[in-house]
Amino acid sequence: MGKEVEFKIPISLENFGNNVLGKIESNPKFVRMNDITFKRDAYFSSANDFTNDGKVIRLRKDAVHHNVILPETFDARRDLFIKQFTTSNYGVDLKHSDIYSDFDLHFYLTRKIKRVVDGNEINDEYETEIADDVYDNIYDCFSGLGHKPYFRKIKTAVNVVFDQDDPKYHYELVSVNRLIYLECEYVGNKFDNLKLTPLAVPPLAIMEKMCSEIGLDPSNKDVRPWKDIIKQ
Repeated sequence: MGKEVEFKIPISLENFGNNVLGKIESNPKFVRMNDITFKRDAYFSSANDFTNDGKVIRLRKDAVHHNVILPETFDARRDLFIKQFTTSNYGVDLKHSDIYSDFDLHFYLTRKIKRVVDGNEINDEYETEIADDVYDNIYDCFSGLGHKPYFRKIKTAVNVVFDQDDPKYHYELVSVNRLIYLECEYVGNKFDNLKLTPLAVPPLAIMEKMCSEIGLDPSNKDVRPWKDIIKQ
């Protein structure tokens, strides 16, 4: 079981290419961003709607490309990331490319209890890795339990690593339906008291400060759940 506090900020394609990427790479805390993941999620719920206290089950397939060999020039790196974020096949054409030196496939089953306060999610998350044959047959299992497919999401994620004392902070540049966001997440443990109002949670202030340092306004958080963003 884990406790999370997270939020997401939209980034226009122009702002990413002309501003945000450069500020990330020039930030003295920046370490690397050469892990790219393609995530395919299916959400299940016994409810008809995803309420503010939503309880859903997520089935995820991760194709993780470690140690991507990035181009030497900024323009080439920018073009590579933009291609990943905007291509219609979500990176399938690059799965066998020479720019990848490592590749892992993972399957996860997750139960999330989501609370949204002031545009920030404060979640309880129970996650376990499952075998591929379990993944292939789990839809029938959910149907037998009375759950139904809720919505599906395909995400391309670039892990942005900053030099921070606490490795529980995670930052990802993500693309869902070719819409680019920075997702900021703090992952605690079951003893962390993250059910407080988010403004009282120190991790939130740390992540917002990092967003400001790379040219993103924390007040521009997209408070909508992914299901609503996908439908737009």
